[in-house]
Amino acid sequence: SSGINAEYGTDDCHALTHFLKLTDVIAITTVFGNASVKQTTINACRILEMLGKNHVPVYMGAHISLDDVTDYSMTSSSEFLHGSDGMNDAVCIPEAIFKTFEQDMKAPSAIAKIVTENPGEITLVALGPLTNIAIATRLFPELPKLVKGLYIMGSSSKFGNVTDWAEFNFHSDPLAAHVTLHHFCRSCKVHIVPWEPCLDNYITFAQFNSLFEGKEETPARKLVWATGMSPYLIERKNNGVEGYITCDQFISMILVYPESVIERQLYDHVNVICVKSDEKYGMATYVKSTTESDCNGNGVNIYTKFDMKYMLLLYEKSMEK
Repeated sequence: SSGINAEYGTDDCHALTHFLKLTDVIAITTVFGNASVKQTTINACRILEMLGKNHVPVYMGAHISLDDVTDYSMTSSSEFLHGSDGMNDAVCIPEAIFKTFEQDMKAPSAIAKIVTENPGEITLVALGPLTNIAIATRLFPELPKLVKGLYIMGSSSKFGNVTDWAEFNFHSDPLAAHVTLHHFCRSCKVHIVPWEPCLDNYITFAQFNSLFEGKEETPARKLVWATGMSPYLIERKNNGVEGYITCDQFISMILVYPESVIERQLYDHVNVICVKSDEKYGMATYVKSTTESDCNGNGVNIYTKFDMKYMLLLYEKSMEK
């Protein structure tokens, strides 16, 4: 079973569709990121309702980072990437929803409760800032030892996408990323897809379009199509730059199709720069390449190369009835 922690923008939406259609999702938690946490919570409920998965509980999480004192506000770059509502302003996704989030428990407590009640059975999936998981770990220090694994989309060690150095999810809360990785890498196996491989491993725009041409319109296909071409991707295509860029979708692909992985490197742990005055704020360093035996089954796998035919298969299978 998987617990999905995300900020439900367009790529989060696609990855969640993959997980909901092809795996067992036990719960969803939300966090600030591509939009406010209030909006990302609404988005999660909209996705569940559209896909007929209202039985999956949604828990609202952190609205700001661990080291921030002001409320989240959407940036122009977030709107460019994900629309004003974080979901590409897709008119086909119902605004009037019946699905609501759980009122009696916040995301960090829900994460801890679900994991401790199901030791060794829950895979945590983190597609947004790691704030909720860091708080859960502070509240329940034994948490990392009880999960089956932690899968993260985030980090950059060479170049970023929100600054020259930092990737969006880690830059949104570097302290949370550092705290989470410090504890989890010592207690379980962590799996990370950084930003840089997202630019080197892609499907073409023609391949993406082929997933819809002449195909039956299922709720999942309608949802993915409506959120599939953000202003950023439209501009990229219009400028003749090839590559339908996927990010969070790599995590769903790894878990559904492990054979999609061509290259990965095992490290002992990850450090994240947390000093705001440092120009490399939010950048990651992957420390001490090791062998499986050196890590005693723990450590962190950094994924760098994939067989992208599995990305097409992932989309196709998840959009069937």
